[in-house]
Amino acid sequence: TNICFVTVYDVDVCGADGSILRSGIAASTSSPTAVAAAADTATTNANATTKERKCTTFIVLCPPRTFVHLCSLAPNQKISQSQVPITSWSQVEIENDVQPWSAHLNVDDEHDYLLHFPFCGLKDDTFVEREEQEDDDDNAIATDATATADMTYYQCTQSEQGQLTHFFHGNYHAIDFACPVGTSLYSPVNGIVVDVRDKQQQQQHSEDGIKKKSSNSGNDDDDDDDDSGEEVSGIAAKNLFHWNSIMIQVVDDDHDDDENEKETTETSSVDETTNNPLYIEFVHIQTNSCIVQIGDAVQKGQLICKSGSVGFSPEPHLHLAAYRSRGDDAATVRVRFECGGNGGDSSSDDAVVVGDDNGIQPVAVAGDGGTPNGKKALSFLPVAGGWYNKNGIK
Repeated sequence: TNICFVTVYDVDVCGADGSILRSGIAASTSSPTAVAAAADTATTNANATTKERKCTTFIVLCPPRTFVHLCSLAPNQKISQSQVPITSWSQVEIENDVQPWSAHLNVDDEHDYLLHFPFCGLKDDTFVEREEQEDDDDNAIATDATATADMTYYQCTQSEQGQLTHFFHGNYHAIDFACPVGTSLYSPVNGIVVDVRDKQQQQQHSEDGIKKKSSNSGNDDDDDDDDSGEEVSGIAAKNLFHWNSIMIQVVDDDHDDDENEKETTETSSVDETTNNPLYIEFVHIQTNSCIVQIGDAVQKGQLICKSGSVGFSPEPHLHLAAYRSRGDDAATVRVRFECGGNGGDSSSDDAVVVGDDNGIQPVAVAGDGGTPNGKKALSFLPVAGGWYNKNGIK
């Protein structure tokens, strides 16, 4: 069985009933450096340019020796510039990607580490982000972004076995939260940064004569042959191969978590043969937004980056996935979020109500999940359509 991504550009297409299907966009943004180079000028602060194209993408799980009629051309369409009528598929640009589909072999696999809600920073002078904003009188005021985030609900747009893209082993348990580009994201775990993938950041390092550490893809050739400096977003099939991400490996709570400590690659690598390894990945993050680097130790609630919409992304959102290994072919594992953002302690002052209707459950967690061994903690597992903050569902 194969999974097929088919993108049709610039035209309207119809479904089986003849109605026009909803289309999306494919966007590409040239970096200032790329724009300057194209203009053959020495300037480095040229404005980035964004190009958008209308497109419709089909995601098809197709068994062997199966033919599928996906759509038909809507009538009375013309090529925009020449005004030539479109009467044949040969006049339409189509791209596709076909990959073998692999089912998750253990959909009930669950890790006992409880995650901190990624949109909330800890109320600690070390980690609270201070942003300067200007009021109507142009007077600069300092605001605590964390206080607002604690009260904000974020919609889960795709969860376990999501029918859009969460139905194969590498994405099955992933959670998507819709959020505006530039939303602050905080570490959900105590751990060490083991990967930062940001193509434009890599290019800037290269231009400065600094070799960037390789990404978690395990294949240094993925993007190195593309020097366009473009950032892509939207639903084009080609976007499957371009994204920004950060990955953190969970470490024990007694690990030295000094946020300013920069360790070498050798000392920061945690043995994957440990009994219960866990890796957390944020995907689609905003370009050049990471404020941590590979080897940095981070703590729960520490600001690490901003959300974005880079890669195959129908809308701005955070894609959060958990794995038991860093392998390219690693399968996801289910993880739950601690209620209240206080280590999952059910005795916290946050008002959290346990009940089947809100998905909040008392569970036993390991000591490195933020509570003593054997202690019951309140946790929740987001479900598509629900709105969540650090206390669970709205």
